[in-house]
Amino acid sequence: MTTQKNHPAAGQPDSFDRYPSYYGSDLELTYTPQRSVFTLWAPTADKVRLNLYASGEGGEPEERLEMRPSDDGTWRVAAERDLKGTFYTFQIEKEGKWLDETPGIWAKAVGVNGDRAAVIDLRETDPEGWEADRAPELKMYSDIILYELHHRDFSVAPDSGIENKGKFLALTETGTKTPQGEASGLDHLKELGVTHIHILPSFDYATVDEARLNDKTYNWGYDPKNYNVPEGSYSTDPADPAARIREFKQMVQSLHRNGMRIVLDVVYNHTSPDSVLYREHPEYFYRGPDGKPGNKLGDWADVIDLDYSNRGLWQYLTDTLVMWAGLVDGFRCDVASFVPVEFWLQARAAVSAVNPDCVWLAETVHRSYGCLARRHGVYSASDGEVFRAFDLEYEYDVREVFDRYLRGEVPLSRYLDALNFQETCYPANYNKLRFLENHDQPRICSYVKDEAALQNYTAMLYFLKGTTLLYAGQEFENDHLPSLFEKEPIDRASGKDLTPLLKKLAGIKRLLGTQDYFRAEANDEQNIAVMQRAGAAGRFVGVFSLQAKSAGVCVPAADGTYENLLDGSAVTVKAGCIHCDGAPVIFRAPEREG
Repeated sequence: MTTQKNHPAAGQPDSFDRYPSYYGSDLELTYTPQRSVFTLWAPTADKVRLNLYASGEGGEPEERLEMRPSDDGTWRVAAERDLKGTFYTFQIEKEGKWLDETPGIWAKAVGVNGDRAAVIDLRETDPEGWEADRAPELKMYSDIILYELHHRDFSVAPDSGIENKGKFLALTETGTKTPQGEASGLDHLKELGVTHIHILPSFDYATVDEARLNDKTYNWGYDPKNYNVPEGSYSTDPADPAARIREFKQMVQSLHRNGMRIVLDVVYNHTSPDSVLYREHPEYFYRGPDGKPGNKLGDWADVIDLDYSNRGLWQYLTDTLVMWAGLVDGFRCDVASFVPVEFWLQARAAVSAVNPDCVWLAETVHRSYGCLARRHGVYSASDGEVFRAFDLEYEYDVREVFDRYLRGEVPLSRYLDALNFQETCYPANYNKLRFLENHDQPRICSYVKDEAALQNYTAMLYFLKGTTLLYAGQEFENDHLPSLFEKEPIDRASGKDLTPLLKKLAGIKRLLGTQDYFRAEANDEQNIAVMQRAGAAGRFVGVFSLQAKSAGVCVPAADGTYENLLDGSAVTVKAGCIHCDGAPVIFRAPEREG
């Protein structure tokens, strides 16, 4: 058998699948006060050098060290002294040309804007008590109330009462209040009954200049630059490599202490063109007909798609998830449908060894968008296929019907029929992420202007089988459309507050958690949804007047008087019907035959 060399033989395709693989745990940097060993996997390089800097930006290298070829396509060099506080880059020479410097795709600490890696002792980033930190117990996925937020938007409002506005540390502050004396920040999330925080991408992303945070540049973070490092603009000191890591851990620790878990938004379908991954491994990216990197469907000009036909990419991204799984409690996987299910299965198996209780949430795609992708020859997994690797997935399979109902294009029964169909096409224990709005969807208040009607929509959301999502500011009936490129601070001055209702619904949701059976019927004339849930804890009926109309409506309950769990009022069933006064109704009903 011929041993594979670091470089392909003449005429051999330049495919990284043909190169030796390296699976050691020492890629990038192994640090001790006595010695630092730098390792880079670069099988196509002719030469590699290590540049050492005194700071994270500006200036010339203080020293250049030539790296030597090592095993399985790696290059190594050791410095026999304490380099803590030093910054570094790798630089590759190919065909007589030195390429741009990179911090290395395995960097776990970087300076401002992530262009240079840093030598630090990662143990010194652990806050006090970190070793004893544990996530709260999660009994059932159906118990989850997931609150989606963007770090900056969540706390940046002037009336938030939060000191560390726009920072990881905002979620460590307790006792914060608005000028009106209302709970804000972490305390507000607790009063809503939130169990999980979904934070938008928080690994180092490209768009925001961390050295110019007063500029108006803004992004949600879906353009990853360094996959293994927290975003610097959310730290109190982006120039300090340790600060962003320590403060991220403090945030996680604080959420756990306050009874909440954290779900990190991860982006493995595309990156920024300025990503370290692209600069170091351009072969990991999709190429259009012109041979240039781009998008498979041409939707976004500021990101480029990853190419999963290259198996070297799989191991790298799997390892990044394993790293983050040591910090967070779950992943919301962006555009998961466009990434091979087999990759997710591989990643999940690896993560389970580190965090067996990790929650996996898939952002699936709208039905029409998935069909469009397939028509253009782009891989798009169905929701059923995605469930092979994920615990939860978005309800985009029915969202288009819901939007059409909101616009008055189809009757309510069309939407409810779609919900009923889910009961037949997924396993009995399936969990869909239920939402009225999220960062990719219009605010529900842009459709529903009536306060009473909105209360019905909100109560129906919590009654649906699955996991509940609240989008930042939804409780205050914010109606501003989410935007990728502009700040959207939570507006508490709307004059409206659904918090009391959400508190009540959180308790009801826990009561409904074990209910496996779901059925919905529509009164199209009055736009009233009648739903039932049934399981080990009994049977429950929900009546939701989506236009807040008063009307008689038939319900699946025997005649008698029941308690509305929302407000304690009496619900009288006579001749199989109740009088709906326009307010939402949820009551426990005995099982009935047939």
